[in-house]
Amino acid sequence: MADMWQRFTNPATRVIHFAQEEAKRVGMNVVGTEHILVGFLREGEGVAARVLERLGVDLCRVRTEMDRQLGTLEHTQASSGRLTLSAKAKKALEYSLEEARELNPRLGLQNFVDTEHILLGLIREGEYSGSKAVRMLDGLGVDPERIHREVLNYMGIRPAEETAASEQSNVDIWLSLSEPAFRILTLAGEEANRQGTNVIDAPHLAAGLLRFNEAALARQNVLMDQVRAALFGQPAVPGAAAPTLSPQCADVLGLAYQAALKDTPSGALARITPEQLTQGLLDGAEAFEYDTVRKLTELGIDLERFKAEL
Repeated sequence: MADMWQRFTNPATRVIHFAQEEAKRVGMNVVGTEHILVGFLREGEGVAARVLERLGVDLCRVRTEMDRQLGTLEHTQASSGRLTLSAKAKKALEYSLEEARELNPRLGLQNFVDTEHILLGLIREGEYSGSKAVRMLDGLGVDPERIHREVLNYMGIRPAEETAASEQSNVDIWLSLSEPAFRILTLAGEEANRQGTNVIDAPHLAAGLLRFNEAALARQNVLMDQVRAALFGQPAVPGAAAPTLSPQCADVLGLAYQAALKDTPSGALARITPEQLTQGLLDGAEAFEYDTVRKLTELGIDLERFKAEL
């Protein structure tokens, strides 16, 4: 399991931490699949939480259902001692690594494990074992297969017959980054490391974009420190690993590429510009309900105006 933990993103690690806290809350010394389900919702920002909440699975409902079924849990009571993972929870995490190995290359990403992979692993394990998490979802009226489809849709994973075309599209996106757009991705990587993660998410991309033209940002009477506080909260311990892209960031790049294609004459090579990266963030907020743009708007930043000044 040691190698697995090294591959977990910060959000994925937080899910497991919250699952451990949840097990302690109900007096258990074994962390089960049901606690991981609660962990997704307590983490709140990852793909897993977004998908579950979109399907009506919220923290209050899951905790109520878990407490109601407490007498049927397969765990033992604990007064003290070291927490361990149940056999089903371990298997779910093993499946999450397999899901990451299969899906990340299709998005041009490195082999990290994020919250969406853990959720897919949890559903996959439950299909075989009838785990507590899957039974709880059934009790809440949520079809696990629907969750599986929604996660893949959120990640932008296409059906198998479209995989080759999808992979080609990812290659085109990277080859089509203009020099300024590549600089923005570099700044986004710096912001990710500044926040203690090696995964570039949509908020890091937004911060990199605003850093790229701080003069335009200043004309809106906003400073980068205010942006970071709005997007990330308290500073984290800086990371050191080479950044990779989250599914949300891959979504934004894909939308930026689509904007570049629309703005490029037929037969010419599409080049993604900073303006199109900004448009990708705006389109992502509309299409996928990312809250990055909302947070910037509440801070007083007009991204349309910022885009016009790039």
